[in-house]
Amino acid sequence: MAMDIIEQDKEFQILANLPGFKKEDIKISLHDNQLMIEASCNEAKEEKQGTMYRCERYSGSYRRNLLLPDNADISKIAAKMEDGVLRLTIPKKEPSPKQEITIE
Repeated sequence: MAMDIIEQDKEFQILANLPGFKKEDIKISLHDNQLMIEASCNEAKEEKQGTMYRCERYSGSYRRNLLLPDNADISKIAAKMEDGVLRLTIPKKEPSPKQEITIE
């Protein structure tokens, strides 16, 4: 699947082309900062014209695995499917303040 990964000031966006797939056909999972996008489709088309009979079948699947950066807030990932494009929005975490350690 063709994919764009865009970094902005406060978030990352992932745009994945999945034309012909329904949102029910797509599975998104997360494990140890790795984002897995899987999509599968089984489609059958039948057409009858006079004595001619034609049947076309399409079956396909995609899988992409992405390693997310440490500053990605994985607890707030949002996903939306529209016009064959899966859009994931991954907010960035606020950087933790620098801590100094005193020597005794």
